[in-house]
Amino acid sequence: MGALKMESSELRNLGNNITNNANSFDELISSFKNAYEAITANGTWDGEDSNKFREAADKFRTDLEKASQIVHEVGSDLVTTANDYDETLSSVSSNIGTML
Repeated sequence: MGALKMESSELRNLGNNITNNANSFDELISSFKNAYEAITANGTWDGEDSNKFREAADKFRTDLEKASQIVHEVGSDLVTTANDYDETLSSVSSNIGTML
């Protein structure tokens, strides 16, 4: 049972590491938003190029936010799976102990 417990611990650690990476992703998105606002707030950049930049920047930001959400969900799902795994392992261990 010890080896199985170790696997759930590794799974939980992986989930936590993925969540930490998602937090870094969120910081990148925040930095991008700040840079975007600084560039577009100037007011001197008008015309078609400005509109193309804004459209591309909005799409990029949206894509980053979607990716961040997915990474957060994967990390959370892995931790939840590890917790469920621990509960099942504990129940099986208890049932084996009862049968013996």
